[in-house]
Amino acid sequence: MSIRSWKDPGKGISRSDGGLRRIVTGFDPETFDQVRDLAKKSGVSFSEKVRELVEFGLNDIEEDQQGAK
Repeated sequence: MSIRSWKDPGKGISRSDGGLRRIVTGFDPETFDQVRDLAKKSGVSFSEKVRELVEFGLNDIEEDQQGAK
């Protein structure tokens, strides 16, 4: 997977009611299929599974950083 040149992260689209920020992102076919399969097995939407995986990843990074201190 190639990494495109860096640009500042987007702000996303936020609803006026304080709801979730929305972004558009892309996945390579293999990753898309893996996430879709996990979502189906969990009985949740693709978006919910992506949010869950990002949350797990962020928690893992935080734990790694705390362990390095």
